[in-house]
Amino acid sequence: MRNTLIQWEVEGQAHESKKASLSELKHLNQLITLDIQIPDVSYLPKNLFFDQLYSYKIVIGDLAAYLEADFKMPEKYETSRFLAIRLKGENDNIHSLKGIKMLFERVENLFLEELNAVQDIFYRLNLKGFPYLKHLSIVNNSTIESLIHPKDREQSQHPEKAFPKLESLCLNNLKKIVNICSCKLSEPSFGKLKVIKINLCGQLKSVFLISVVSLLSVLETIEVLECNSLKEIVQVETQSTG
Repeated sequence: MRNTLIQWEVEGQAHESKKASLSELKHLNQLITLDIQIPDVSYLPKNLFFDQLYSYKIVIGDLAAYLEADFKMPEKYETSRFLAIRLKGENDNIHSLKGIKMLFERVENLFLEELNAVQDIFYRLNLKGFPYLKHLSIVNNSTIESLIHPKDREQSQHPEKAFPKLESLCLNNLKKIVNICSCKLSEPSFGKLKVIKINLCGQLKSVFLISVVSLLSVLETIEVLECNSLKEIVQVETQSTG
């Protein structure tokens, strides 16, 4: 149901029209493969869960231009787990979409646009560290400060495990991001990462802490464009003296 002209019914409105409703998917108990484009998050029922899906390509919001240019949509019949989300409204909150957040645990290709209700990706979206994620793109965000940003100092003292299978990372126009990770990590975090592309991130000070460098065993490319606050690619950590 991608690239179709389906007119979805807005969730919560009176069922007076003859438009299709995404609530109908709740009755398909054996559904394991889904390919769908949902023009607006308002069409999504809050109690719609996709936890039984083995393969999916789900696009939420109007972000076709970015998908064509920067993020390759898998072939139509290829088995993969692909999720692309654009939440642009002030009231659009990813935390209210529990069924969608469940997909983060097994997603392989993830594209996030705007999504301005989060400050980091790890602690706010998936504490299991996105164990299957291979490709991550984030664009046009004004709140994310770091992909892995501890809420308090105690958390930062314990190494986290995140993004063990990530191969490519693309960040475009993240207005507040300062670095990719602001805490200690342990293996196999970023152990598969080959390509990093960062563009128009005006507050970016550094890309990685020096403690993370040893984990980047297969990194081939770092491309940083128009990040005018960048001071260093690798930040040397300094221990504070109580």
